[in-house]
Amino acid sequence: TYVSNEIQEDALIPIIDDVVMAFGRGFAAKEDDCLFNGDGTSSFGGIVGIRTLMIDGNHNGSFNEAAGDDDQWPEYIDTDLIGMMGETPFQGDEFDDEKWYCSKIAAYQTFGRLLRAAGGVQLAALAGAIPLFYGGAPVVISQKMPKVTTALNQVVVFIYGNMRQAVTFADRRGITVALDTSVKFISDQIAIKASERFDIKVHSIGDGTNAGPLFGLRGNTS
Repeated sequence: TYVSNEIQEDALIPIIDDVVMAFGRGFAAKEDDCLFNGDGTSSFGGIVGIRTLMIDGNHNGSFNEAAGDDDQWPEYIDTDLIGMMGETPFQGDEFDDEKWYCSKIAAYQTFGRLLRAAGGVQLAALAGAIPLFYGGAPVVISQKMPKVTTALNQVVVFIYGNMRQAVTFADRRGITVALDTSVKFISDQIAIKASERFDIKVHSIGDGTNAGPLFGLRGNTS
């Protein structure tokens, strides 16, 4: 991206710092997209993501179908979700690292709705934000998980389990930021370039009949 020298000189907070922060958010979003949705093409750097693998026909043991015709956020019920928790294999104390993964709309229209309906302690907590825990496990929000409000059948909409045991993330080269004052010299602008190299390998999500450390819920229209 390009920033004018005047903006850089006049900004109370150095504008380059804000630009670099925006780069960081962009990289994080791309990493999440590869992690969950990668299809092995060049758009994802050859990475095949969790949701793609789960429904590739070779990993049918890695997800449950939602009950009945549940395929929208207001329709998923506790049975759909708690059923996922019992599927991941238990190998010691790794429950401490098990988490839910979903989009923000999924978290609040499904987990939040069910917590409000439960009343009691959950209702008291509404004085602040809805606690993003369900079944004792924290909810991690990624906007690269499904977030549309229309029906999502035959699509993995929630993931539960231990990410550390199922996925390897490799930093081939961390984020590098470079500044150049020559390429846009005539326009009196600074060029800012950021890049990183990473890889993601989803190696343990079960197989055709057995569940692995990560388990999904697929929307269902019967």
